[in-house]
Amino acid sequence: MGNILHFYDTSGEDYRIDPNEELVKFITKYAGYRVLSATDFDKIKRITVKYNEEEYELSDDATKKFVKALRKLDKRQDEFHDSNLAAIAYTSDGDMYHIKAAAGEYSENDIAIEGACYSNAENLIHLLEKQK
Repeated sequence: MGNILHFYDTSGEDYRIDPNEELVKFITKYAGYRVLSATDFDKIKRITVKYNEEEYELSDDATKKFVKALRKLDKRQDEFHDSNLAAIAYTSDGDMYHIKAAAGEYSENDIAIEGACYSNAENLIHLLEKQK
């Protein structure tokens, strides 16, 4: 599956755009939008959990578990509902990716990393929640 773009304009309007390689390249070049590819999950070296305006570092062990669980997830193109937990993943390339995790009636335990949505993320959400 390709990438799906999910963004807001200045008025707060919500947009989702189906895969389009040229558009993805354009936005990546001019707006800095990117998606952490499944082939790059092993580049995640450090994760900071953000909760109630506080930041918490995942332990090295929890980060390894996070990456291991992440590899098992199914990527899909779908809506990502309101997140109740956020984190930032730092990679060995020096890049920073935003992680959003949502668990609840509508989200079905989903996680998104820079707009790439993955399903069945109960284990990842649990790892992030334990840091609160």
